[in-house]
Amino acid sequence: MPDGSVHLICTDPPYYDNVMYGELSDFFYVWQRLVLDDIYPDWFRDELVPKAEEAVANPARFVREGQRRSRELARRDYEAKMQAAFREAYRVLHPRGVFTLMFTHKSVEAWDALASALIEAGFEITASWPVHTESDKSLHQAKKNAVRSTVLLVCRKREETDGEGVWFDDILAELRETARAKALEFHEQGMRGVDLMIAAFGPALQVVSRRWPVRNSDGSLLRPEQALDEVRREVTSLRLRQLLKGRDSRFDPETQFVVLAWDQYQAVEFPYDEARKLALSVGVDVESLKRDRALLQSRQDAVRLLTPAERRRIREQVLDPAAETFSSTIDAIHTAVFVHQQEGPLALDRFVRRTGVLSDPAFLLAVETLLHVIPQTKATEAHFDPLYAMAQSALQAHVNLPQRHMFEEEEGLTTDDEEAGVL
Repeated sequence: MPDGSVHLICTDPPYYDNVMYGELSDFFYVWQRLVLDDIYPDWFRDELVPKAEEAVANPARFVREGQRRSRELARRDYEAKMQAAFREAYRVLHPRGVFTLMFTHKSVEAWDALASALIEAGFEITASWPVHTESDKSLHQAKKNAVRSTVLLVCRKREETDGEGVWFDDILAELRETARAKALEFHEQGMRGVDLMIAAFGPALQVVSRRWPVRNSDGSLLRPEQALDEVRREVTSLRLRQLLKGRDSRFDPETQFVVLAWDQYQAVEFPYDEARKLALSVGVDVESLKRDRALLQSRQDAVRLLTPAERRRIREQVLDPAAETFSSTIDAIHTAVFVHQQEGPLALDRFVRRTGVLSDPAFLLAVETLLHVIPQTKATEAHFDPLYAMAQSALQAHVNLPQRHMFEEEEGLTTDDEEAGVL
């Protein structure tokens, strides 16, 4: 196609590592090869679908390099292929043309790769809109901490600059203010959890792409990930203030982590890298939360929030019913839950009287907040149910309990979902 000949490009690119299209195609390819090989021999020379040219972040292609190395190589491969596609889009786009793409992913890693490719190809993000696109009951969404929104990014060719750019410190205030303002706007429109965080990414990337090149204090080019980490901190801080509803109480970092993890991801399990970044934003180390505090457990590239009973089994000294004080509010809450589960209301009454937790505003507010951010679903009942029972038994006069409803069984699928599954 001739240079500058296209006025509008609209694309829905691969969402990083969400779907491995080539591997899924193998399910169909092997049967087609058996049936059609003699009719179309040139189409079925390979035993499986070729995958080397596919633009997805697939660590399996680099598994010989080791797990951590394979993830990094998969990210680089995806970014390079996206950049090649975006450079071609830049070449054929009219000087006043518009390039619109849609993207949805809950990891900063995916957004960093996509934004790097987009900005390096010469584009400026001029507008962005989060749009609710995913059905909560669809086969790939139900009971998962999946993003329900797609972010539409509107891009234009970036105006040429002198090449010197700006320092990251010079745009940091604008970046933070943009993240705060947009997060508040989207929250008022009904966005919650990880969708609220992702919705603020687009406006922040507008700031970075408009001022590109942006450099760190050592002269190196900024990675979009650094800007998005600032967005995470701002949205996390804003969301915590909203959850507290103006009440004057400060949670310790461990309690902040647990409250915000439930609020953002609405699930027992979520990606390890997201846990690491959330931990950094509240001032703790995710490995310490696993190793020393027994709040988390690793599962491949994900972490899982542990119940009080599981924490007690792994680290008895962390949840000690005989203790007078606790190192964090979440430890005190989980110990109270454990006492109630194991010994009943009378033992819980003795525990709260001895420790004086009912006179601690942070304890009461944390219990109330957790009861409102932990979703009441079948998948989370091991976390919500004992906490609710403990609060109802000893704290109902002190905290605002949410309306209790029965846990739903496995959600039924709609006709469309069933047909999609069959297809």
